[in-house]
Amino acid sequence: MKFRLFHYICTEVGRAAVVLEKSLTYLKALAYPIGWIYALAVRIRNNLYDKGVCRSVKFGKPVISVGNITAGGTGKTPHVEYLLHRLEKRYKVAMVSRGYKRKSKGFHEASEGADCFLLGDEPCQIHRKHRGVVVAVDKDRRHAIHRLMAVHPDLQVYVLDDAFQYRKIQPGLSILLLDYNRMVEDDRIMPYGWLREPASAKDRADVLVISKCPSDMKPIEARQLLKQVRPRPYQKLFYSTFRYGQLRGVFHTDRKLSAKSLAENDTSILLCTAIAEPEVLEAHLKKSGRRVETLYYPDHHYMDQKDADELQRRFDAMPGASKIIVVTDKDAAKLSNNPYLPEALKEAVYCIPLKVEFLFDKVESFDKMIDEYVAANC
Repeated sequence: MKFRLFHYICTEVGRAAVVLEKSLTYLKALAYPIGWIYALAVRIRNNLYDKGVCRSVKFGKPVISVGNITAGGTGKTPHVEYLLHRLEKRYKVAMVSRGYKRKSKGFHEASEGADCFLLGDEPCQIHRKHRGVVVAVDKDRRHAIHRLMAVHPDLQVYVLDDAFQYRKIQPGLSILLLDYNRMVEDDRIMPYGWLREPASAKDRADVLVISKCPSDMKPIEARQLLKQVRPRPYQKLFYSTFRYGQLRGVFHTDRKLSAKSLAENDTSILLCTAIAEPEVLEAHLKKSGRRVETLYYPDHHYMDQKDADELQRRFDAMPGASKIIVVTDKDAAKLSNNPYLPEALKEAVYCIPLKVEFLFDKVESFDKMIDEYVAANC
């Protein structure tokens, strides 16, 4: 059985165990030994790469990997976008992804009209927002970089999305995200927990970023996390948080809504999203006391006719004359060419952008680290 297939099976069993663990204790008992087998397979695989039995390719260009150990949303895409936003101003940059949940196979480079079915939702999101970046998807990311080097010899920097477990490439700079709400030291290997690898695997990273921190996190808590994470002497540690921006129309991009205008018009909000951990966004929208209803779908879900009918029904039933539908950037990328979304709803759909901020005045230190690595290896 291929490792990726085994990884997928363990992930799905793990998801079921976490959801049902309160009522189906026998499922937990089943998951535990599977976790031991999975952990053993992961350790053997990593040892083969660490000892050089399995070969990792190192390219002659700057390659930055962004990944995680915890399955689920640790904020990889916003951090990738942070890097792209900074690098594309000075360099010719490519972003390479596996293209999770796409309908296509093999290598594809994003071009005008490329959609989520071709690229996957997150690469499509990046392609829509960073037109100067070359976006490519391929299960074999080594092959993708070789193809891009041949087609675009002027490319200077490669950013790999969700590539910490992709050992076939040795990145020049490996950035590992650790979820503030699910620290790896407190978790277990899949499928009993949410870890893709043992917590000790974080030692492979050059940079550790504790993501999703509270924006008002105190320095004393940061010091406590430092003691918990215990970075190696060669590793740099940063803390990041998310900031939500002003709402903007998905199909009418010139339209913007501020928190003040929403409050003044007593606007009702229907949050319709297919992301991991949508509760954080829901809490943000509710801060000003506005009416917020939710329509959640599994991460990476694509809207079909049944979903569109439900969206229309829920929107029509919402109270008040002023009401909108709020989605994320990732949802917006999937809705842009979706044939099922009712035309009448398009004027009501707004996207709430998400940006990464580094805490404790460390943004200059992070940016300098990235700039120095790229400049030294270009």
